[in-house]
Amino acid sequence: MKNYTNVTEIPGQRATNDQLSTMMTRYHLAKKYAKNKDVLEIACGSGTGLGYIGEVATSVVGGDIDESLVNIATANYSGDNKIHIQQLDAQHLPFADNSFDLVILFEALYYIPDVAQFISESRRVLRPNGKIIIATVNNEWHGFNPSPFSKKYYTAEELLAMYNQEFQSKLYLGFEDLPKGSNFLISFVRRSAVALGLIPKTMKGKELLKRFFYGKLTPIPNVIYDGLGKVEKLIPFDPNNELHKKNYKQLYLIVDTEK
Repeated sequence: MKNYTNVTEIPGQRATNDQLSTMMTRYHLAKKYAKNKDVLEIACGSGTGLGYIGEVATSVVGGDIDESLVNIATANYSGDNKIHIQQLDAQHLPFADNSFDLVILFEALYYIPDVAQFISESRRVLRPNGKIIIATVNNEWHGFNPSPFSKKYYTAEELLAMYNQEFQSKLYLGFEDLPKGSNFLISFVRRSAVALGLIPKTMKGKELLKRFFYGKLTPIPNVIYDGLGKVEKLIPFDPNNELHKKNYKQLYLIVDTEK
């Protein structure tokens, strides 16, 4: 089994303002739908967002396939009766049907070998009128760089098609990144590094590169909190707008199951 700690954000790692903003934006979105709900986060990593969601949720279960990450999250929430951590496989969820009101999967869809099985399982464990929220990098973005453990990345249209045959889905974009303006040099260097395969494969290696370009970094806390980073305003995806596909870093899919 792969060790995902090298490609996962964990407490103590130092992050850029943009990185913290990305974390806050996806969990802020989930928190809007989590009030008085039973929530499951699949591929929760080190669990930095579980406590944030737990501020409003009835209960939160966080699960990950990597035992090392599960251990970090377990230690972090020891004694918290609202938050439960366990090791799990997104393709074979160890829960009964209709167990949750909200299922979230952030920055991990591209690691799952059998996405169709994940889709089936995520629907199965949801109660009637449950929701699924998926956040993932936009692989059509001009600065896209794949993770070394990735299986497949999905375009905006492919992401929408995953659930739209049966349920109503909405797709949003975040973090516009124009290849011009004050960030032109950094954007140009990044694109060149991606093209040449020079982007580090581990979070530690990326941290060193970020310090060089961005200067002072902020340590990632055990649990994220309001004010840690800016919450990005999301916009609806327009499939006819080619700039949407190229100039936005992140995709956010919200599925209303209404079973």
